[in-house]
Amino acid sequence: MKTSYLFKHSAYLFSRTAIEAEILFAVCLSKKQALTGGKSLACEDKCSKKIGAESAVLNFVFFILIKNKIEQSAKRNSLLKKTTDRTFENRRSRYKEPSKNKAEAYRVYVEHLFLRSDAGDARIFSKEVIHDGLGRINYTAKEGEVYIEGTADSTQTGWNVSGAVYYDEDGRKKGEGQPVFYGGDIQNELSGSSSQILLYEKLNELKHPTSYEYDGLGRVIKTTLPDGNIQRNEYSIDSSLQITKTTDPLENVNISKKDIRGNIKEVERRDKNNTLLTKAKYEYSVLGEMLRAYDAKDNLLAVNYDMLGRRISLESLDMGRKEWNYDDKGRLEYESDSVLRSKLASIKYEYDGLDRIIKIDYPFSEDVEYEYGPPGDKGAGEIIRKKDETGETMYSYGLLNEVKTETRTIKRGRDFQKPVTAVFNYEADYLGRMQSISYPDGEVLTYSYDKGGQLKGVIGKKGIETYRYVDNILYDEHSQRVYIKYGNGVETRYNYDPARRWLKDIKTENKDKNLVFQKINYNFDAVGNVEGYINTASKYETSQSYSYDNLYQLIKAEGTHKQYGGINPNPDNPHPSNPLHTNKYRQTFAFDIIGNMTNKISTTNIEGGSISSDDTKLNYELDYEYDNKYAHRLIRAGNRYYRYDANGNITAEKDGPFTEKEDFTFTYSYFAEHDVYGVDYGFDLEPPEDDPANLEVGTTSTTPTGGYRRDYTWNERNLLIKSDDKLNTVIYRYGDDGQRALKFTQQSNSETLYFNNFYSVHQVAHEPNHEHGLRVSKHIFVGNSRLVTAMTHADNNGDTTEQNEKRYYYHADHLQSAQFITDVRGEQYEHIEYTPYGELWIEETAPGIDKLPFRFTGKELDEETGLYYYGARYLDPKYSRWLSGDPALNDYIPQAPVNDEAKKHNENLPGMGGVFNVVNLHVYHYAGNNPVKYTDPDGEKILDVSTTLVQENGEEDPLGKGNTTIASHGCVLTAYTRIANAISAIGERTLQNANSLALKKDIYDGNNKNLIFNSPTASKLVNSISILSEYKMSFYKSLNNISLNEYGSELEKLSKSEDLYAITIRVSNKYGGHTVNMNSDGIIVDTEDNYTIKINNTSEKGYLPSTVVNDIITDSSAIIRIDIFKIEKVKTVPFLPE
Repeated sequence: MKTSYLFKHSAYLFSRTAIEAEILFAVCLSKKQALTGGKSLACEDKCSKKIGAESAVLNFVFFILIKNKIEQSAKRNSLLKKTTDRTFENRRSRYKEPSKNKAEAYRVYVEHLFLRSDAGDARIFSKEVIHDGLGRINYTAKEGEVYIEGTADSTQTGWNVSGAVYYDEDGRKKGEGQPVFYGGDIQNELSGSSSQILLYEKLNELKHPTSYEYDGLGRVIKTTLPDGNIQRNEYSIDSSLQITKTTDPLENVNISKKDIRGNIKEVERRDKNNTLLTKAKYEYSVLGEMLRAYDAKDNLLAVNYDMLGRRISLESLDMGRKEWNYDDKGRLEYESDSVLRSKLASIKYEYDGLDRIIKIDYPFSEDVEYEYGPPGDKGAGEIIRKKDETGETMYSYGLLNEVKTETRTIKRGRDFQKPVTAVFNYEADYLGRMQSISYPDGEVLTYSYDKGGQLKGVIGKKGIETYRYVDNILYDEHSQRVYIKYGNGVETRYNYDPARRWLKDIKTENKDKNLVFQKINYNFDAVGNVEGYINTASKYETSQSYSYDNLYQLIKAEGTHKQYGGINPNPDNPHPSNPLHTNKYRQTFAFDIIGNMTNKISTTNIEGGSISSDDTKLNYELDYEYDNKYAHRLIRAGNRYYRYDANGNITAEKDGPFTEKEDFTFTYSYFAEHDVYGVDYGFDLEPPEDDPANLEVGTTSTTPTGGYRRDYTWNERNLLIKSDDKLNTVIYRYGDDGQRALKFTQQSNSETLYFNNFYSVHQVAHEPNHEHGLRVSKHIFVGNSRLVTAMTHADNNGDTTEQNEKRYYYHADHLQSAQFITDVRGEQYEHIEYTPYGELWIEETAPGIDKLPFRFTGKELDEETGLYYYGARYLDPKYSRWLSGDPALNDYIPQAPVNDEAKKHNENLPGMGGVFNVVNLHVYHYAGNNPVKYTDPDGEKILDVSTTLVQENGEEDPLGKGNTTIASHGCVLTAYTRIANAISAIGERTLQNANSLALKKDIYDGNNKNLIFNSPTASKLVNSISILSEYKMSFYKSLNNISLNEYGSELEKLSKSEDLYAITIRVSNKYGGHTVNMNSDGIIVDTEDNYTIKINNTSEKGYLPSTVVNDIITDSSAIIRIDIFKIEKVKTVPFLPE
């Protein structure tokens, strides 16, 4: 008997030929051609157009061999421990096959799946699927490679077997276990008749099971979790509503009330004393469409639909009204919101004849345009070119329509600057796994995988250089990471709670140097909230504890940090010495019934703690006041006041109330095509201080009246495009996907171009004309985890010296925050501790100039604003909320349950329950008010990180020390004055004379104490040379933790150059934490110098160690950093001597 099938599903074509029990299964993923049984087969693309059957290419073929391997005549009790010889309501319990003399009560089927990853690769991936005669899967097994517990880094190959499932006599799931690893040969053992049943029953044993009990109607009434904790369900009916009451292991209650159609009408959260904590209610149309949602204070969320069931409006008190209009073909044609309608504008979508979007027409911003590949070419029907406000991107494709080349050009912050273009080449296998990435500078990143197909290692090659990024990653049977060895020799091990699979321990160490950087142990309550952790490393100890209310909102956090001078050789034991200092903090939070934070108190003034200058930023008390016309719009927190636009975006924040004039000053918009400007609201207002013709679209223009004030400007997509305060005016631009592509600071001309997640280019303020061009950061990811950042320059002419030194490895906590960073030598580069919402508590930042901005949850901290950039939104860590409303609000609304697909969608709404998770009605909350358990990877949805492993700056000085006292006694100005005097023909500068000039140029702040350095950028340091002389100075390189002999070698090399260099040295805190010039002449003039360091004669001399005689240091360990600067003569003298 031979049976053939041919059917289509989505964009894929399946051809199936079955000969008795064997099936050859070919899949044409590339929408090109496939070979089936040696015959060519034509495929069709998404538009049902023939692509052709000539010269068929076998792009992706795998085989499923289904055989009735296990045929058991025994009764079912040998497998499920239950007898099946009974009648189930007129259903037969035995079946007799025509070819058999005996009726078989039960049969188990095994599916064999063989998957090849590449046409030229002989390796295959095998998978076995075991299911019973009723089609229910008992478990699946796939080839894998797991870490052998107790060994250094040994692995074992075998089979990862999914948790087995037990069913009761009524076919209900009775229990399910956790995955297990089987080291035998499943394929061969399933082929032998004698071993089949033994293997089946062995794999069918439940490991750490979750078990279920039912009532007479088949409803789950009790769930026993693997750790023994119990969750109970109770069912009742009241006023025609079906009520489910769920009591969690901590006895808090969730109540859900459904109508006869299964629509959720009400939800409530109560504590064990039946006190109402919060609630929400919902209304539906007769078709099951959700029309309205109300929170516990009856704040309304309203939805409207047209006659075809399409959503046409969504209105929120906080975020205004969003509307969608469709054309005759059912395509989205117009989109608008409250701000756009006030300007009589909307976003328009244009399509080609195949219903593909070719243009998004924005009323004020630059339009987005798409171009698609023609039929017959690689990339047919795919985007091959797109244009947006940031520039242009072009793609080329491979046989599987995978992206092979990406060429992106991004426009700079100033129009006269030449755009920057970067080209990336990608290689992927048939499984879609990345094999290699070629960076614009020529480096090729290569990925390797283990036997189970999981990422194992990452290396980079550029010319003759090889960069080790990740040497080895090992996994357990749950596919969770348990071990990683970085390219710098540092290792991290992860340990999980065996019952609940929560991440329990992280240990990061450099065994060769006997250093432990992290040794974190987490504690959890019965529902997965983090109760606290202890981190005992070689040089520090940190602990934090957390408390929650009955809604599991964080209400208290306390932390203690002890810093030691010496190294603890065994962090399992207490540190043998007393701490150098102890830092403590405490924060408390309070919330109302709809999740609004009502109070936040932060203090470091705790007994047993020493308060440092950095601690003062954590001493404050905030009471929160909300606008009663809205649900969650914060109008005041402490002395910080806010204003919003009609879409709920913050447009201004300031210390102190807005004045009456400010209250009526809104947004000025410039319309270039009409050469006019308008204002949203105004009552006898004077025109903006700026010339309206110079205003950017949507720019808010008001005159600050003293104190702190910052204005925010938003585009049509509700993305922040400008932040403006007294210190910084920052411009942001975004690609068509809404991801930031440009950040440009006008005052310093510094900018960052983001080409994608793993490549960014920087114009750093202190090196505007670097001989090797723009600074480049390359980020190496494993999944969503940033593991390494490598730094170089764009035009380094093949010089790999810089990247050989500047590779930084991230060692994250459970939230993916950059808790510890090591350098290429496997030594500490940065160590940071955070408060729950991401404020920086402890900072041991790098002594070099290379800033690593990725901090809390791995997100970039914008030093210009103190905000974290998450992708869709910006987070304010101090005030613990987003700047704008939730862009995913529309996705939280369930679909009308008209089919199985819609019902399945409603069971897995984003945000862990959509609008039925009441906290999602709060459009400004971060992480469900529990930032220790949950994270928000992109600003659009919260995720529970307790069961998964997803693997900034305070006031940093320009040279990256992260110490606000780097020059607090004049050492920086002293050093630079000496250099200026050494190279200047103008004449001798005194410190008083130099300080006077510096103050005139706003480099130093002399209000409180003379010679106090207060510049946020390194450019002002090096610019002081041009102020004090006729030369300019640019940064050349930084040397960290080198010996005097190594320094001498570098000095010898520089002395042979025709160029002129100056050197400053940073000495350790035990010698005063000085920045000094190298010798009395200030420049390299004598290679026979004895390399001693001359201390500047400032007020710090009074507490220098007794080992310093006549201002001379001879201790070779004194140097912690050497900065080398290149000096060039300028055409004109900036300042004449006074």
